[in-house]
Parts: sequence; structure tokens; C-alpha cells
Amino acid sequence: MCLQIVLVLGTKLEVVVAEMALEIHDQSSVIKGAPLVRPNNSLFWFSHPKYVLPLIHYTLFMVCPCIYIYIYICIILSNHVFGYCLET
Repeated sequence: MCLQIVLVLGTKLEVVVAEMALEIHDQSSVIKGAPLVRPNNSLFWFSHPKYVLPLIHYTLFMVCPCIYIYIYICIILSNHVFGYCLET
């Protein structure tokens, strides 16, 4: 489930960046130090960018325990293989 959310969010954010890049490309004037891109809500789903942040939070909260377990197992295995001990 998390993989699908990451793929969908990544694709959508890539589309948003590409559309903003096309907007810059269409403009002919360049002003040094002035932002050329005007992000707006119409670039996101249903014109509501507020739907993106909860999906990112959900994905992070679902994936974080897996990452912690992976890191913990790597530490335990490296301690076992190299003979280190974290306990005193």
C-alpha cells in the first residue's frame, strides 16, 4: 500500500514541477532575484494541495517502523559478526 502511495505522490509532484517549469519556459522576461513561478492550487488534485501532506504523513508513519527494525537488525548483525557488544 505504501509503495503505491509513494509512486502516486511522486508522479503527481513530478507533474507539478514539470508544469511549473513549462510556465517558466513560456515566460520571456527574466528578472534577477524575482521568483518566476507562481504555484497555485490548480496544479494539485481537486485543486486542494492539502490532500498531499496527509498522504505523505501516512506513508512515513507506515514505513518508519520498518526502517527502525531494519537498522536495529543491521546493528545487531554487525555486532555479532564483528564481535562488538553494546552492553557494558
